[in-house]
Amino acid sequence: MLRLACLLSLALTFLPKTFADEDQPRAWRHSWDEAEAIAQERQLPRVIHVYATWCGPCQTMERAVLSHPATLDILRTRVIGVKLDSDQAPDLVARLRVDSFPTDIFLDARGAEVARTAGALELSRYLQMLDALTSAPTSETTTRPHPSRDRRG
Repeated sequence: MLRLACLLSLALTFLPKTFADEDQPRAWRHSWDEAEAIAQERQLPRVIHVYATWCGPCQTMERAVLSHPATLDILRTRVIGVKLDSDQAPDLVARLRVDSFPTDIFLDARGAEVARTAGALELSRYLQMLDALTSAPTSETTTRPHPSRDRRG
């Protein structure tokens, strides 16, 4: 009986956290269209993480950086994040002009590219990039429309 009471107590301890996690907004999206719609609606900057499932540095970055609580917190509150599997979206990857993995493209709230990185980043550098993205002023003269907005091809 004591054992059952201990197990029940332990289960109840973790139950509220489980429900709280379900109420949080998703940090990463996997649909380009969904991410773009949300970013435009909320006027938020975005980060596009392009990866390949067979890419070792991509897997390392996933574990050490992209799933880190600090990264997820920023993506749930201040930046719209989308992960694109290069093998699942080759046309979009080509339109984004990605030729190495992982690549991260940072867009301001208007959708203009403000930074791009190729290769795996350390957590501290990734957080700096996200922080700069959310604190940088938007300027018509220093940014250009992102090629993904070019509907011609």
